[in-house]
Amino acid sequence: MKQIFTWFPIILTLALIVVMDVIHLGVIHFPLFVLVLIVWSLGLVLWFKSPSGRRSAGM
Repeated sequence: MKQIFTWFPIILTLALIVVMDVIHLGVIHFPLFVLVLIVWSLGLVLWFKSPSGRRSAGM
């Protein structure tokens, strides 16, 4: 079960990148693209810094 939670943020990141590629967000609205990446990165940091994230990431 721990492997599922370890792969969860990676799969979601891949999905986010594919969606942004399909809608051409980085080309049409570059500031929004950068904002999405910053918010997503902050979310990943919070995910892995949370107590449950530490256990699921093997830290």
